[in-house]
Amino acid sequence: MSFTDILIIFVPIIIVLIIAVLSVSLFFRVENVSSTSRLRSEKSVKGVKSGAPLPKNAKSQQDLANYYFENGDYAKAAQIYAILVNGATVNRKLDGFNISLRYGISLMKTGHLDQAYKYVADAFLMNRSDFTAASTLGLIEYKRGNYDTAIIRFKIADQIQPRDRKVRKYIGLCLFRLNKYNEAYPLLNACLEYDPDNHELIYCVAKCCCQMGRNDEALKAFNYLKNDEEYGSLSCLEAGGIYLAKGMNDEALSLFQQAAAAQNLGYEETLELQYRTGIAYLRKNELTAAITIFNEISKVKPDYKDVRLLLEKYGAISGNKGLSGYMFAEEGEFSDICRRLIDFLFPKAGIKILESSFSANRFMEIFANIETVKWEDNVLFRFYRSNLVIDEIPIREFYAKMRDRKINRGFCLTAGSFSDAAKSFTEARYIDLIEGSQLEELLKKLG
Repeated sequence: MSFTDILIIFVPIIIVLIIAVLSVSLFFRVENVSSTSRLRSEKSVKGVKSGAPLPKNAKSQQDLANYYFENGDYAKAAQIYAILVNGATVNRKLDGFNISLRYGISLMKTGHLDQAYKYVADAFLMNRSDFTAASTLGLIEYKRGNYDTAIIRFKIADQIQPRDRKVRKYIGLCLFRLNKYNEAYPLLNACLEYDPDNHELIYCVAKCCCQMGRNDEALKAFNYLKNDEEYGSLSCLEAGGIYLAKGMNDEALSLFQQAAAAQNLGYEETLELQYRTGIAYLRKNELTAAITIFNEISKVKPDYKDVRLLLEKYGAISGNKGLSGYMFAEEGEFSDICRRLIDFLFPKAGIKILESSFSANRFMEIFANIETVKWEDNVLFRFYRSNLVIDEIPIREFYAKMRDRKINRGFCLTAGSFSDAAKSFTEARYIDLIEGSQLEELLKKLG
């Protein structure tokens, strides 16, 4: 074998070995730079002094920070950008705009919103036509709860890059948070068409529909979300409210109980959940359960909605069995109570019920023929299921009905009271007003 043949065989092998040695050397050099960068980054967690001198390998540091940023490790990226950001404006090798912008975004991603705003705003001042800087300022304001300001920022971003879906979504969400449901709906609904599985959008669009009176559409969406980990409890609260308005108290209670079991609602939502649950129990005539809930709300926030009024209205009734039955008995049982009360009003008379009706305004009317030893006449009775003050107007309406039907005598009964004007109106007319303690005495006789 000639020398030339030996060279042909061994030269490629030698070249491969040289490349391998150089690669290993480069690898350890890069690792050394990375280790040094990480060490400096870890030290910066404790705080980087303003105006700290740039490291000699600043460009490598920026490359490493960019690497962390692009791979979603925002905490590590922020540590390195914090070292670079103060001197970036005087070092031409560094991209000052991107350092400020990415540092701000990294701070936002790690929850430091006030600091984040400063650096993203600095970046925006460097380049007012940059969409990312403009939209990020809007996002920071949204996360800080400054929804009016966020809208202004997002609209600037929308001018730079028109009809961006993410920007339009956040403008809609800002309007939603500001309770501007009519304005939020078209934006959010348009976004939902492109992102139909986004549960936040589904919930917000459903809430808009609910506020706009489109309850059936809203109910369908809320029921779809009721088992969702994030929006399930809120959806149960809203769907239950719709059922409550429809008079479907059992369905409402079932959803309210599901939301309560999850225990993941905020303070205000929890109060509203308790309140609606109390109302549902009240409408089911389960007075003790309702009063217990209203008392719990009163301890936390005494002036919440009409809780104080409800406690005043129903608190005393809950301890009075007869009055409680009068106020909250089922329609058939209440009708029986009213007929028995007529018996006590005319104990030795012949009584013939001619007609009875139950009004949606929570009173029952009974038209009866009364025959006593001395007289016989038709009498109209009205039984109010209320412990509030009844004014003159409904009494006038009652008298007009008597006159139209040529009824000579009438009785109005209530667990509450009649106003002075109502009493004055009946003085010259054959209408007896029975209120409060008088009704209680009659109810005691019923046992």
